[in-house]
Amino acid sequence: MGKVIVLGAGVVGLSTALELVQRGHEVDIVARHLPGDIDIEYTSPFAGANWSSFAETDEEQEWDKLGYEKLLEIAKTEPGASVWAKRSLNYNREPAPRLASVVKDLRILPENELIPGTHCGFEYTSIVISVGTYLAYLSQKLMAAGVVIRRAHVAHIKDVASYYTKGTPEVIVNCSGLLARKLGGVEDKAVYPIKGQILLIRNNCSTLLSVSGTEGPDEEAFYIFPRKEGGGIIGGSYVPNDWSADISEGFIERTKQKVAKYCPELLEEGPLDIYKAVVGLRPGREGGVRIEKETIPGVGNVVHNYGCGGCGYQNSHGMAIKTAKLVEEFLKK
Repeated sequence: MGKVIVLGAGVVGLSTALELVQRGHEVDIVARHLPGDIDIEYTSPFAGANWSSFAETDEEQEWDKLGYEKLLEIAKTEPGASVWAKRSLNYNREPAPRLASVVKDLRILPENELIPGTHCGFEYTSIVISVGTYLAYLSQKLMAAGVVIRRAHVAHIKDVASYYTKGTPEVIVNCSGLLARKLGGVEDKAVYPIKGQILLIRNNCSTLLSVSGTEGPDEEAFYIFPRKEGGGIIGGSYVPNDWSADISEGFIERTKQKVAKYCPELLEEGPLDIYKAVVGLRPGREGGVRIEKETIPGVGNVVHNYGCGGCGYQNSHGMAIKTAKLVEEFLKK
């Protein structure tokens, strides 16, 4: 059993803390932003939070596989987590999804089932998560296990240990996400924001829908994800190195047109009911996710875990497992 403090309370930080607790370690969390907060620097509340593999490396594919299996299990056994197994329709992507051997109920769509304006498609059982409820679910499990969660602005990584309530921490786990770029003692300039904009709607849809290569600026996708409690979200834009919280009216108008074109059934019960447009910043990183050990003079043993871009929810379990193993390598010494 080791003494560990986690910096960061996004989905990656919370999931990593829970993995460590379940392995028997004494864990606390300190974070600038906590579940329930809405802030442009706090990515997790703005996520679409579906499962859809875009993994390139073998390790990333393994994280996706672990995430898919774990989230399916939570969907079956933890109804209060608001994790939902739902049919996912995907158009204009490769003929079959990555990890085709892993996903359930995979079916290639015949030509007569394609929606107008698309040239290929497939469906399978995917996962979608109501992010606010899920973050609260993780927090509650942690607090029930004795984890103290503290709110604080930590300017330098050397200050993290002072927030540990169980003695002196043996390892600090840095899950600071986008803020790793600004965190003293780390200041990882490879980290950059990937701006995304979504629309929150009251209209109900029965499936996840994603259409790649639609009209609009480069890297602008179109997707609709339902929420278990009703309503859903529509996205989404993908703009690297944009720190602004500005809402794009052009994006809103383009998205309305795409709804009418690709998902007219969403409008069968009435017009599109948008109750909020929001912007979030995904924590991108040149060179990919950073999960590695480092001994920092004046700080001690640190394991970094950040930079997953838009894959935080589906990768969080796999990333947590790798991070926990590195923590335990430090503890064995």
